[in-house]
Amino acid sequence: MTDLWREIFELGTAEVDPDEGFFEAGGTSYQALSMITRIDELFGVEVELVTVLTEGSVAFLAELVDSTRN
Repeated sequence: MTDLWREIFELGTAEVDPDEGFFEAGGTSYQALSMITRIDELFGVEVELVTVLTEGSVAFLAELVDSTRN
């Protein structure tokens, strides 16, 4: 999930705080939609927009994807 976060936020190899929220990281609505699309493409998990916008830290999204896939 960290690599996906870097991709969406165009961070290259920058350090990612796994507990930083989506908006705290400077996320936009467009990036939230991109995140949802990429999570579905990569992991086959559908995440609601409101989840990314309100709970969208790397740690939370990784846990969500893991729990949904198991």
